[in-house]
Amino acid sequence: MFSGPLAVLAVLHSATVTLGARYFRQAAGIPSFDHDFMIVGGGNAGGVVASRLGEVADYNALATEAGPSDKDVFDIQVLALAANIWFGSSVDWNFTTSPQVNAGNQILEYPRAKIRGEYGKLASPNVASLSEQGQYDPALHSKDGKLGVTAPFSDHPLNDLLLEATNQLSNEYPFLQDLNGGRPIGLGAHCRVGQAIIAHGSRSSSASAYLSHASDNVHVLLNTSVSRVVPTAESGGNDFRTIELRAGSDNATMKLTANKEVVVSAGVIQTPQRLLLSGIGPKDELDTLGITTFVDNPSVGKNFSDHVTISIKFLTDLPSTSFDETEALAQWKSNHTGRFALSQHMPQTGWVRFPEDSPPFRDGATDPTAGLNLPHVEVFFVGISEGQGGNMTLSVNIVDLTPVPRGSLTLATESPFDQPIIDPALLTSPLDTAILLEGFCDTPAPPSGGSIADEEVIRYIQNNANSFGHGAGTCSTAPFEVSWGVVDPDFRLRDVKGLRIVDASVLPFVASEHLQAPVYALAEWASDVIKCSHSS
Repeated sequence: MFSGPLAVLAVLHSATVTLGARYFRQAAGIPSFDHDFMIVGGGNAGGVVASRLGEVADYNALATEAGPSDKDVFDIQVLALAANIWFGSSVDWNFTTSPQVNAGNQILEYPRAKIRGEYGKLASPNVASLSEQGQYDPALHSKDGKLGVTAPFSDHPLNDLLLEATNQLSNEYPFLQDLNGGRPIGLGAHCRVGQAIIAHGSRSSSASAYLSHASDNVHVLLNTSVSRVVPTAESGGNDFRTIELRAGSDNATMKLTANKEVVVSAGVIQTPQRLLLSGIGPKDELDTLGITTFVDNPSVGKNFSDHVTISIKFLTDLPSTSFDETEALAQWKSNHTGRFALSQHMPQTGWVRFPEDSPPFRDGATDPTAGLNLPHVEVFFVGISEGQGGNMTLSVNIVDLTPVPRGSLTLATESPFDQPIIDPALLTSPLDTAILLEGFCDTPAPPSGGSIADEEVIRYIQNNANSFGHGAGTCSTAPFEVSWGVVDPDFRLRDVKGLRIVDASVLPFVASEHLQAPVYALAEWASDVIKCSHSS
C-alpha cells in the first residue's frame, strides 16, 4: 500500500535482479508495495532480518537503505580501505557529538555509515603461506555459517615480543589460543593471526553474506531515507505500520504501510532519532520542539553507552608496518590477496582484566564488568610508522570496555535533516578515567624511556579521550513486567502495535567486546522471534 506523490520518484528508475534480494534504485521501480514487513535500515541487523524473513515463501519484505549498494562502492569491499568511507565521505552521515565536558570539551566525530553490508564460517587466510595450525581453536568455529571469518596475519617482530609478554607477565597477559573461547583475557595465537570478517579477500557483510543469497521476495530500496514512522490511518490508535520515505534530489515524501510489521534497524543514533521525530519519546522534550506526542516514553534516546578510548604512541626500534599501497591495490585487484585483503590496523590485540586490588577499585568502586571472565580494557595495536625526527613510533589504543556513564540522544530541531544532539557522556564517571590510567600503565608495549606521573597521564586522558564507535542502549530493552525501557524482550516497542526495533540500540549496555558479532546474533534471534509470532 502506498500514498503520496509517487510520480515524482518515477524518473530514471532501475532494478537489479540477481539470485538474491532484488535491489531498486528508485521506489518507482518496485513492482508492488504489498509487503508484509518493512525494515528501516539495511545494515548489519536490517540485512539479516530482511533476509531471514524472506525465508518464508509467503512473506514479502522491503528493506530501505539511505545509501547505495555495497557493490557500488569499491572501498566497502576492500577491508584496508575502510577509512575512506568513514567520516567526511559521501556514504557517512558525518555526525559529531556535543562538547564532551569531561573530555577536554572536545566535539568528536561520530562515524555512522549509510552503507554496510563476525562470526560464521572460518575461511582460510589467503595472504601468504602461514599455516593456521595452532592459530585458533577449531572447536569454537563452524564452517557452515553465512558470514566469513578469515584468520589474516602479520609476520612482524612485534608478534614474538607480545608472546614473550605471556611468559613474563603471565598474570596480566596469560596465553590465549583463541580470543573467542569464552574468556577473552590475555595474548596468544591471535598476536600473529587475528580474526576478521573477510571471505576470499573481501569484506563479508550482511549484504554479501545474507542479502545476496536471499530469496527474490526480499526487496532493497536504495538511496532512500525513512524520516518517520506514523500511525496507520485505517487502524487508528498506536498502530505504527506506516513509514514516511524521502528520496530523490528534492526529498519528495511518500508513505508505505506494511501488512504485518515495521522493523526499525537504523542504529544507535538514527533509530531513537526516528522515534522522536515520530512523536514517540519523552513528552516534555517533544513539546518543546512542537512535535505531537503519540507515545510518552521517557526512555527513548537515553541510556547511551559507548566504549571510550585513548590513543598513545611509544618510541620503538621495531620496523614500520607501512607498505606500498599502489602495489598492494594492484595485487588485490588481481587475486584478492596481499595487504589490502587485511584491515589497515595490525591484527594484534590484548585483553586485560585487572586484579581486585588494582588502583581503580581501592576506594570501594564496584567492578563494572559482568563477571570474572571478562576484561576491563582492550589493547588495540594500530601500527608502527615514522614519527617526528625520523623516530619509529608504535600507535596503540587503550579501550575501556565497561564504561560507567550513560549519555543521551536528543533532537536539536523537529527537522529530519538536522543532526541530533549526540552525547556519549565520556568520562563523566571517575572510574572510567581510573581504568584508562591503569590500562596505560599495564600496556605490554616496548618501553619508550623515562616515566610519566599519573597526574600527567590523567590530564592526557581527559583531553584526548574519544569514542570507540561501539554505541548501544538508546532504545534499551527491559523486562515485560516493568514500565521503563523502550522495547520488550520480543523487540516490540512498548505501547505500540506493529513496530519493533532490532539493532544495537536495544542492548541495555555496550558489551565488553566489539559489537558486530553481538548485533548479528541479536538479529538472528529477533528474526526467529518475529517469524514465530506470525506462524499461527
